[in-house]
This record gives sequence, C-alpha cells and structure tokens, in this order.
Amino acid sequence: MSSLLDTINQKTSFDKFRQKGVEVFEKLGFPSSKVEEYKYSPLNKIFSEAELSYSENIIEGDSYYDKEGVTKCSLKDFSEKNEIIFNKYFNKLAEKENDAMVGINTALCSNGNVIFISKGATTKEPITIDLSFQNNNFGVRELIILEKGAIAKIIINHNQQDVSWARVCEIFIGEGANLEIVETNIKDVSSRMVNTIIVEQKANSFFKHTIAVAKKGFCRNNIKVNLIGDYAECILNGVAVTCDDWHTDNATIIHHIAENCISRQLYRNIAKDESTAVFNGNIFVEIGAQKTEAYQKNNNILLSEEANIYTKPQLIINADDVKCSHGATVGQLDEEALFYARQRGLSLPMAQRLLLGSFIGEVLDVISDEELKESIKESLSERL
Repeated sequence: MSSLLDTINQKTSFDKFRQKGVEVFEKLGFPSSKVEEYKYSPLNKIFSEAELSYSENIIEGDSYYDKEGVTKCSLKDFSEKNEIIFNKYFNKLAEKENDAMVGINTALCSNGNVIFISKGATTKEPITIDLSFQNNNFGVRELIILEKGAIAKIIINHNQQDVSWARVCEIFIGEGANLEIVETNIKDVSSRMVNTIIVEQKANSFFKHTIAVAKKGFCRNNIKVNLIGDYAECILNGVAVTCDDWHTDNATIIHHIAENCISRQLYRNIAKDESTAVFNGNIFVEIGAQKTEAYQKNNNILLSEEANIYTKPQLIINADDVKCSHGATVGQLDEEALFYARQRGLSLPMAQRLLLGSFIGEVLDVISDEELKESIKESLSERL
C-alpha cells in the first residue's frame, strides 16, 4: 500500500487524510464471512488488493458555483475556493468509521463531487450526479452539505460498467433542512461495488433516501444515519430485483442519539434464478434518546428454489420511553392473489408481473418526482 501512495501526487487537499485510511485498511483488510456484518457478502471473495489502483474520478454533468445559493462542483474546486467549509466537513464522518472500505476510499480519494446548499436556499430543479467511469476506482468521494433551512432534491445514477469500485458520500443536514435523494442502480451493466453513505442530521431536519437496484454483478449499499438533533426525521426505502447470479446487499444503521426523533425503513427484495438478496438493518437507540419512534420492515419474495434471501433486522434500545418495531418476511407470490388475477383474464406471466409490480410500488411511492418514479418502476418491471 505504501508503494501505491508513492504514486499519488502529494499536493492535493486530500493528502493529510490518506495515511489514516491506509492504516485502517491494512488493519482490517477486505471483510470475510467471519465478520458478522458481511457474513453473506464477504468482500474478500469479491475484491483483491491487486485491483486497487489510483485514478482520477470523472466528474459528470454541469458544475456551477453559488448559483442562487446552490453549488455543484468538484471536490478539488470546492477545497480551493471554500477551504474553511471544506476543512469543517470533509472526512469528519468518514474518519469515525472503523471500516475497511471507507479506509481504502480515503486512501485513494483524488476528486469527486460537492453539493453545497447555503442557508435557506432551495434547489429549483433536482440536482443530478451521474457516476460513470471506465477503470477500477476505489476513491469515489462525495460531500453534500445543507445549511440551516436549506431544501434540496438530488438524483444519483450509477452507470459504471465492468469495474470494481468503492464510493463514500458524507451528508450533513443542518437544522430545519430538508433533503431527498433518489439513487438508481438499474442500468444493464455489470460492476462490483461498495456504496457507503454516512449522514448527520441536526434538529428538525428531514432526510428521505430511496434506492433502487437491479444490476448485474455485486452491490453492497451501506447507509448510516446519525440523528443528533431533537425532532429529526429520516425515511429510508429500498428495492432490489436480482436475477441470474447477481448479489445485492442493503445494510442500514440508524443511530438515534437525540430525543423525539423518527426513523422509518422499508426494504423489499425479489430474487430470481440463482441470485442473492441480503438485508441487514440495525436501529440503535441511545440512553438519552427518549420519545424515539423507529420502524423497520423488510419483505422478500423468492421466485426460484435456487435463489437466496438473507434478512437480519435488529433493534438495540437503551431508552425506556420509545416506540420501536421491526420485522421481516420471506415467501413466494400469493397463490390466491394469482388465482384472482388469472380469473380476470390475465395470463400467468402478466399476473405475476402485476403482483410483483405492486410489491415494489409501495417502496417507490415515497419518491416525490412522479416522472422519475414511473421511470424506475418501468425499468424494474423489465427485470421481473
């Protein structure tokens, strides 16, 4: 790893973070199945150190600076023009993670995207980030900052093909701010990826994240939300459709630290052929987080005997005045519902597609952009 660092130009804003990232990765290495959080998605069988290489991230789409309080630009550009803000936020959440993939991402970070919404500003149109590159890239980095009272909608599209990569996105949501993110990973391309999102929410803030995955290869999404201010609320929804030998794993951690906060999670998986779908959900309620409301549900449908579903919802509660629940189901399509659909003249494939479309539709209904929502539904339906 030291020889890898020697090949990197040591004259960027990221140099001071790299060494610690190297140390974390050297200590932990790619997680194996012996690591509980990666029991069903061992990364040591997916990646190898031989794949690790340094490459400049490609920044896709328009960049603009302070456009009515909204900035979208590269990490390098932002670090130079807003050094104080950059140093205040960059790597502040990531450095607390004892995670090998966050470590290697920090070590190899070269550039990325920044979205900065200043106090009270609102995005008139959704901001789109298209992640697309041709080579292995374990240093994809993003920084999203909403100051007090800011409002933003962001769409993130994953378009990578036949590459191995790791992404870390740090999100700071200020007091009273409102952020909606929709991530799509539904292009007909193959890749091996670990996608880590780390969020900090202050008082009275709102965060909604929806992710749709239907891709070839391997996909692990780590989503971690820290509710540090009173009356913060977050909604996490996700849907995955897996076919052939695809493998998708959604892992969430909601950390309730402040009082009167609300979190809701709904994840649904459909697994066909010899594919695998995994859900690991954790809710932690700290001693001082009274009046917490936390709900988590994971529903799964198996469409073949060879497909695999693994689900593990968990609650760890250290406060006594809370409302918390979690649950998971694994099953097949309802035969009675299929029968009634057939009675109305639908063929078996059409009936199955109708029921499966309804199954994933509830997850996607939280998306506020109707056109985007219907586009995602249509793309997922093509895989059913």
